[in-house]
Amino acid sequence: MPLVARLLLVVAATLVGLLALEAGLRAKAAFEGRSFEEALASRPRIGADGRATLGQMIRATGDRRLYELIPGLRVNFTRARVSINVDGFRGALRSREKPPGTLRLLGLGDSVMFGWGVDDGLDYLSVLERRLAQQELGARWEIVNTAVPGYNTVMEVETLKHRGLAYAPDIVILGYCVNDLSLPQFVEAEPEVFSLRRSFLSDFARERLTRAGSEAAADDPFAEQARSVPDRYRDMVGIEAFSRAVTELRALGQQHGFDVVVLFFWSAPATIRRIVEPLGFRLVDTRVAMKAFLGREGLRELRGSALSLSREDSHPSALGHELIAESLYDGLREAGLFERARSRAALVPIAPVSALK
Repeated sequence: MPLVARLLLVVAATLVGLLALEAGLRAKAAFEGRSFEEALASRPRIGADGRATLGQMIRATGDRRLYELIPGLRVNFTRARVSINVDGFRGALRSREKPPGTLRLLGLGDSVMFGWGVDDGLDYLSVLERRLAQQELGARWEIVNTAVPGYNTVMEVETLKHRGLAYAPDIVILGYCVNDLSLPQFVEAEPEVFSLRRSFLSDFARERLTRAGSEAAADDPFAEQARSVPDRYRDMVGIEAFSRAVTELRALGQQHGFDVVVLFFWSAPATIRRIVEPLGFRLVDTRVAMKAFLGREGLRELRGSALSLSREDSHPSALGHELIAESLYDGLREAGLFERARSRAALVPIAPVSALK
């Protein structure tokens, strides 16, 4: 067979293979792609064994920006015991009015702050609350964890406005993860599988290259996803939406008298730091303590270490949450935020809870 004919055959075979991959990815997207509303409408009920998926634990709110956890749930979720209180949050139920001599820390976050994959009481805010109860801080501290898996920063600030401010927080912790500029989970439009304006194979390749790009790619974590965002959600995603949300968060802090701390889980992109640093927020980078731990163990990767749930799931383990809680406590203490909150509330120093037992 002549060389030209062989080359043409190779090119044709390659094109057929690429077209087959494109068709396969489009079929996969058509099968898996469901909108938030469809996911809620078709979800099965929680079985007698109490095992639940995230889709079975949430409900719509009537606000396109938000969905919420179903109040009063007691389920097994990702092999962990999960309890949702009657206000729809994980953790102890708190009254709207703060008890005398009490200060509050309120968490805004997604699956990491929620405690994906760990039992009740093992998430880092619960660990922090127990630590606060043992310290001489001049006040009793309560924590309200409003985190919901899948949330991005815009949704978190909306949650603070609609629900969190009622708890009169003294310090607000904004948990940041690399996907917090992206389209929130369950708020996905059906993929246009017959459109010729995009290549599913090209998108797949870019996504894999982005994941492989480590911290350099994480500096603009939303860039490769922007084209697939439906128009009605564009104001909720990307760098500009994040900047608007945290700027509003600063204004809310000034108006309602609370300090803001941004806690970075593993990735602290330079782009994000450049936005939040001028706002005067305290920044806590958990990567420092985690890398030190991994170094002592002779490891380089978080995934698959004792700090993560598994090699397939990089959410922090119970040990990982303990390390995050320690980093957060140290950051709050070093910034003088405990004393600042007590002075702002003009509280008379009281004995810590541990001293009253």
